[in-house]
Amino acid sequence: MNDIFHPGDALQAMAASTDSNPQDERPLWQFDLLENYQRPTLPASGAMANAWHSVRQLFRVPEKQTIVSTTEAPDLHALTARQADQVMPLPESAPQVKALHTALADWLGEQSPGLSAQFIIGQPGNGTDQALEILAGHLGGTLVSPPPVREILAGDGRWLDDWPTDSLWILPNLEACFLRTVQGIAPIRHFFDHLSSGRLGKGIIGCDSWAWAYLQKVWPVPVPALALQAFDAHRLYRLLDSLAPAAARPLNIHHAISGKPVMVVPGAAGQSPHDYPELTSMAAQSRGNPAQALYHWRSRLRTAPESSADKATTEDECSSPDSNTLWLAATPDEPVVPLSSREELLLVLHTLLLHGGVDAALVPELLPFADTHCQWLLACLHQAGLAGPDKNGKWRVSQAGYQSVCQILRGHQYLLDYFQRAG
Repeated sequence: MNDIFHPGDALQAMAASTDSNPQDERPLWQFDLLENYQRPTLPASGAMANAWHSVRQLFRVPEKQTIVSTTEAPDLHALTARQADQVMPLPESAPQVKALHTALADWLGEQSPGLSAQFIIGQPGNGTDQALEILAGHLGGTLVSPPPVREILAGDGRWLDDWPTDSLWILPNLEACFLRTVQGIAPIRHFFDHLSSGRLGKGIIGCDSWAWAYLQKVWPVPVPALALQAFDAHRLYRLLDSLAPAAARPLNIHHAISGKPVMVVPGAAGQSPHDYPELTSMAAQSRGNPAQALYHWRSRLRTAPESSADKATTEDECSSPDSNTLWLAATPDEPVVPLSSREELLLVLHTLLLHGGVDAALVPELLPFADTHCQWLLACLHQAGLAGPDKNGKWRVSQAGYQSVCQILRGHQYLLDYFQRAG
């Protein structure tokens, strides 16, 4: 991701993160207290339909595992990854870094702050940990790495011995500093003890939202925490509009089944997110998580059949679709947890969420199952499209299956993060 932020540009950063919009003057990217997070909601009719869909998903028995909808017109094709990146690229880190700096500016300027540390809580996929790493470089802070896994498992507290107490420090991934075992909790308890006593100096701590929910049980001390605020229909509209390449032709997006217009990007004057019920639905279903909303939006985009000339072009050479019209397919059925060994699979999924991802070799250390059985359970989840390894080899709940997994964990009374709790 490109980096365009400079530490001396606090005022410009604040201005850049505050998009002026006659209908919505809030910054597009904004960090505020976690307790101020307002989950987007559906209108009453949409909420009823969504509840019925959730019930169907909960009890649906998949005849074969698939995450591709077949309800759209059969002559439409999903975009390649390259095409999706060209017509609707993922956001860069710079706006989130600027928003973080804006939210922390007053605290950073205090010589004797009331709080020795600031907690930043990130939802899965939103890249808050990467933004904190970039911010550390801009601020000249010391980036702190988690202790080695073997030290965590042994309950070793040497991690804290050489802490950079004489400078601002940034720990972007607190979720990687503990394991849910008797010994694996010890290092994080020592960390919290040192933190509350002021022995660690001034720092910024990033933590995955699921790990934070668990760690609040380990360390039930009320502390203010910041979080990226929800992307409701307004923010999603502005985000999608901002991601459309400026030099490209406007894209007219139509619904693949009804043919009705869904959205035009970049937007024309006078367009309003109230005109686009798809965005309202997407914001509510993603619970305000922009990473989830963008994943589902991009995965639903379709293009008309390619011309004969285009068919001869390889995917690597393929440019953007040759038409300025795209189609939005119906929301696909989400992957579901197989009925066989469901309780065991839910335990694995919950473990992956609470730790922000887990190496496959560590799963048997965290669950009461044999190594071979854990590998079989992971294989089942992978085949179902619910989990898989990331580029670093850590197993995580998939973006395609995330909301489905949250829904079933909610139904089975598992511990949930703040964003997935009822209400």
